[in-house]
Amino acid sequence: MTDDAIRSPARQKTGKRNAKHARGHTMIMETLLDTIPNPVFYKDCEGRYQGCNIAFAEQILGLPKSSIIGCTLFDLPQAIPGHLADVYAQQDAAMLEDAGTQFYESEVQCADGIRRHFFFNKATFMDTNGQPAGIVGVMLDITERKHAEEALRKSEERFRRFFEDVALGIFQSTEDGVILNVNPAFAQMFGYAAPQDLLAAVGNDAAALYVDPMSRTHIIRLITTSEAPIKTETRFRRRDGSSFTGDFHAWKVKDRKDRFLYLEGFIDDITERKQFEESLRESENRLRFLSSKLLVAQEEERRRISLELHDDLGQDLAALKLQMLTMAKRLEKNQTKLKKECQSALAFIDRLIDTTRRISRALSPTVIQDLKLCGTIRWMVRDFQKYAAIDTTLEMDDIDALFSYDQQIIIYRILQEALHNVHKHARARSVALTVRRKMRDVQIQIRDDGRGFDIDHAMNRYVAERGLGLAALEERSHMLGGQLTITSQKKYGTCVALTIPISGREGEK
Repeated sequence: MTDDAIRSPARQKTGKRNAKHARGHTMIMETLLDTIPNPVFYKDCEGRYQGCNIAFAEQILGLPKSSIIGCTLFDLPQAIPGHLADVYAQQDAAMLEDAGTQFYESEVQCADGIRRHFFFNKATFMDTNGQPAGIVGVMLDITERKHAEEALRKSEERFRRFFEDVALGIFQSTEDGVILNVNPAFAQMFGYAAPQDLLAAVGNDAAALYVDPMSRTHIIRLITTSEAPIKTETRFRRRDGSSFTGDFHAWKVKDRKDRFLYLEGFIDDITERKQFEESLRESENRLRFLSSKLLVAQEEERRRISLELHDDLGQDLAALKLQMLTMAKRLEKNQTKLKKECQSALAFIDRLIDTTRRISRALSPTVIQDLKLCGTIRWMVRDFQKYAAIDTTLEMDDIDALFSYDQQIIIYRILQEALHNVHKHARARSVALTVRRKMRDVQIQIRDDGRGFDIDHAMNRYVAERGLGLAALEERSHMLGGQLTITSQKKYGTCVALTIPISGREGEK
């Protein structure tokens, strides 16, 4: 038996072992490829697919692996359109010629009909002789990244348009005063035609834009010590030396590691608004002056009418009463009917005298000089309870020595107007009036259980529409330097609260 005959069974056995080992190695490679979530493929130098994973076969081409192996790009028209097959074939040929790698992005229509963006990473692999044997490729789905990039691009475009078109002056600067960027509105706000003109002139000295350069130092301190955006009003200087008032908003910009990068913010030119506010204040002061003069004139007219009622009508009624008494005494005993009519007339005259006195006192509370403020308030409450038929309670501290006579009259008028409003509008069954003396002020409260009203609607109407009652209360409170608060709720009554700072001799002790 020859040596070849002896070695033949051994060779056959070794070949079987090698084939089995190769099959096992191939199965391991296929299993390994299939576990990779990204599509993977490899082809020979003729462009025939020698292998791929499930992700490539099912997700990209929509074919079983067995239908792909051994085919070229042009053998799969149902999965790869002809024009794309031409492009891919040219790229593969170029790469095989240079024996290198390729990286590119491409949009691919996947098996589910959806077009997705992929990043291709392809490279040549060599045979045992070091010659190109084929191409292996890996595809990375970057669709979400592309969408994010597109969203970011659109967001940046929107911000750029906002940055350039908004009327607010937007800026970015360093803490030490280097201006990094401004928008056109910022440049124009300071008298420059374009942002680059401003940056060329004062780009390294942001403090030059302030009327008081120390203002920026103060603002920087506020920004750097605050985690929240800051807001302040500041005076700025334009290129021509004129100034304007700006509403200044700014904040810190940090990186992901919370490290400070730069300052960012915007300025709103509020010069016109400030001028309007000043004009409005002047107009309000003039109106308050006229209003106070009107109230003083009204008080003087009331005093004059009160004196006429007291001196003229009061005396005439007293004389008429004396005449009626004289006539009644002269009647005979048998003139019973006339005597009754005289008694009735005398009772009517007495009511007229009482009414005249009440009206006279209401018009001009000269009784304050006799009864002081507290006594006058007590008299007013008793009189109100009598003619209004509303249960009224009074709790009051002694405040007689705290206010001047003119101030006492104003306080009296406020209480008089408040009670009059209750009688006229509230339909209340009871009223509680409290007057409390505190350390620095006097607190007065008139609370009723009437029908209430919509306070916001009433206060937002023009004075001509809501009447002079509330306006007079507000103005008289202002004349005292006090604070008037009115709260009301429909069906639950109204509360008028007045806080008056103590300015009398007692308040100064």
